[in-house]
Amino acid sequence: MSELPKVESQSNTNPSQPQLLSKREIAAYLRVTTRTVEIYQRLGLPFFRLGPRRNRYDLATVRDWLQRHCRRGLTG
Repeated sequence: MSELPKVESQSNTNPSQPQLLSKREIAAYLRVTTRTVEIYQRLGLPFFRLGPRRNRYDLATVRDWLQRHCRRGLTG
């Protein structure tokens, strides 16, 4: 897998706060489908539940989880 792009977020201007992304945004960032994100979630991908159908993913936490759980990591 090649280097992942940076995500620009208009809502998060404080770098000390987590950058929370929707399922669609994290899927686009990882270049996978939303279904794949759901599979990762079942495998332990950390997320925040904001409601019955509103999950958010902290970008730094997702990157760390992928580094630990993916065979090739983020930079392949």
